[in-house]
Amino acid sequence: MTGPELYALCKSLADDPDESFMSKQDWANALQMGYASYQQYVGDSIPEIYEKPYDFALSAQSEKDFNGILFGATPSVGKVAYRITKIHTVNVGQQPDFGLWLQPAATMEQLWNITSTTGYGNFNPGKWCLQGTMMKYNLQLTGNYRLYYLPNGPTAAEWLTLITTPASFVDNTPDFAQQCIAFFAYSQYAIKDWSQNDQLQSKFDQLLRQLDQWVAKNRTGDAHRWVQPGRQGLQGGGGWW
Repeated sequence: MTGPELYALCKSLADDPDESFMSKQDWANALQMGYASYQQYVGDSIPEIYEKPYDFALSAQSEKDFNGILFGATPSVGKVAYRITKIHTVNVGQQPDFGLWLQPAATMEQLWNITSTTGYGNFNPGKWCLQGTMMKYNLQLTGNYRLYYLPNGPTAAEWLTLITTPASFVDNTPDFAQQCIAFFAYSQYAIKDWSQNDQLQSKFDQLLRQLDQWVAKNRTGDAHRWVQPGRQGLQGGGGWW
């Protein structure tokens, strides 16, 4: 869907054609919040849709500060990362370029108590844990790395441009799924209007069920049925056959 199409759907849901209650700026604000909810809903199951890569190098380091790169008021990547999904080594100039995964640790305590060696040999080049803007590792790392992160969506100012620009691009998900963005945004109107529409809620629930079915297939048809978790430890824990 385009920005103007989403805006028109928002207005039709609210039945506010004269903008006496919700201006374009109000809807831009609501769409910013609605899209954030939608992006998280989809991204938690299929992060690859929104993932962005970032390459960096380490030189005998046990930590790296990503303030001003992935985080902060003006990150160099353009958008603040709200979630880091995965990290792997990069074998520059070698085949394959794709390297070994660094495994996430939930806490610093867990990070400190995990070595880089598994029972199947040194398949795991290390662990990482994010503390604020600082990424910490369980050993000194040297080399080239690539991480993938999920960026924040459009700001309210960017949504104002999107909803007033014909044929503006919004999202790579299917049009039927993008209707949920408008429904998430409409919830902001409903809160402001102190209103509840059971028919709209029923339609929203139906759309979410359709979205869940699409997410479950992971855009690969039936292929997901044949991918099974591997033995614990093959790639530092939770590898794949």
